Amino acid sequence: MLPTALLMVVCLFSTGPSQGPVALKPSAKAQERIQMPSTEQLLERFRALPDLRAAASENGAKDVYAEQERLISDYNASKKAYRLSMPYRNPSRPCRNGAHKVATIKYTLVNPALGEKAEVWEADIHEALEHGAAFPTGAAEFLERLGGAAPKAGSADFETPALLKKFKTLPDIRHLTREQADALIKSGVPYRGSIPSPADLACCLDDKSKKGWHYVAGGEHEVIDLAAKTEIRFTNEHLHRVERHNEPFTPGEAQFLKGLPQTMESEADKWIQAYFRANGLAPQPLSTGMTVTDLMAVLGEPTNKYDDWLDWYHNARGLHVAPYIRARMLNGCVKRIEAGRR
Repeated sequence: MLPTALLMVVCLFSTGPSQGPVALKPSAKAQERIQMPSTEQLLERFRALPDLRAAASENGAKDVYAEQERLISDYNASKKAYRLSMPYRNPSRPCRNGAHKVATIKYTLVNPALGEKAEVWEADIHEALEHGAAFPTGAAEFLERLGGAAPKAGSADFETPALLKKFKTLPDIRHLTREQADALIKSGVPYRGSIPSPADLACCLDDKSKKGWHYVAGGEHEVIDLAAKTEIRFTNEHLHRVERHNEPFTPGEAQFLKGLPQTMESEADKWIQAYFRANGLAPQPLSTGMTVTDLMAVLGEPTNKYDDWLDWYHNARGLHVAPYIRARMLNGCVKRIEAGRR
């Protein structure tokens, strides 16, 4: 007869026929960590949020702050998430390891659909992007929930804003000099030409209540893709309804815009185009894989060099902020291109 202690041990290890390895269910906290987006995914979600302060400045309104408030009201009403940037006059400060100088900019992230707000600084973005630091907790949780509530890819709500951003990144040939326009056409990059009209079109936000009237300048934009030998026209009224009233592009318009080449992220491309305009340069495509020689042929000599980065920044007019371009090089070729303002 076996001793009692030995019998208990046998019972513990002899619970029935062997069924192979048992898959252990992760705890709730472990599942939370598994599903948590990576820092790169959080940065992608941050970049995808439209900056309403920048949009107000680009709209050419006389009163930028009034235009920003109008955009905020529109986004809140349509429950679309956005961010507001607040640059400070403080000089750029070194990052934690002292390798880079970072502008003092505060971003307020807003998600009207969930009634949430979060704040993050340019220094936090820089540390996460360049030095692998963790995203600030509050902003990370905000962006995580934002991603979970986002429409599925392929739905109209997801596709239309992406196509609209693609349209906005096209250089407008009407704002270029003759020499710049010739260089743009020779490069084969798709472009648009705005055709103004003296007429104003009234566009109502709510046809039933007759509230929220917007007056949209008449005219249209002709988009030309020389490489594909195709072109299409968009009226300002239609573009306004797409942007402000959630009207989708027609199937033909969507197919045309999808067919346009996308060489880089729209947010970076927007500031690259701003850099070209501010410095009187002909818009030309920039992409990873370019050699240093090719990049400098477009942008000229870099204004600053540190580690494996080249930096182009000019602010001859002494503006509060000005666009910049920087590129990370690897073995003489462009590994990554970034652009923004500081």
